[in-house]
Amino acid sequence: MRIASGIISLVLGFAILFQSCAVAGLGSLVSPDSTTGAIGMLVGFLLLISGAFSFQLPKVSVVICVLAACFAGIEAMNDFPDMKIWAVICLILAVMNYFGARQPKDPVTKDPPASSP
Repeated sequence: MRIASGIISLVLGFAILFQSCAVAGLGSLVSPDSTTGAIGMLVGFLLLISGAFSFQLPKVSVVICVLAACFAGIEAMNDFPDMKIWAVICLILAVMNYFGARQPKDPVTKDPPASSP
């Protein structure tokens, strides 16, 4: 579960960064005072950090994903409605990391039974 949530977080972090940079760049062309996309870039950066932490420290990754979901929800209320989808995905990743943190890292290997003569 940790590896899957880490890879998904990294890929979606890059996707959100790309989308937010495009929105911020095009928004500044239309109206120079626009700040749309800045919080989206923060959400993408937080998902990249969350993906990095999810492999070894999934509890830290849960906190970062919830923080990213809060920022995405705030941005969704303003001018960037796509962030509602990213907020829900951040919460799903937080749940995946939570259950990944509850699983043991390495299963205990048992010695094979001794062969009888």
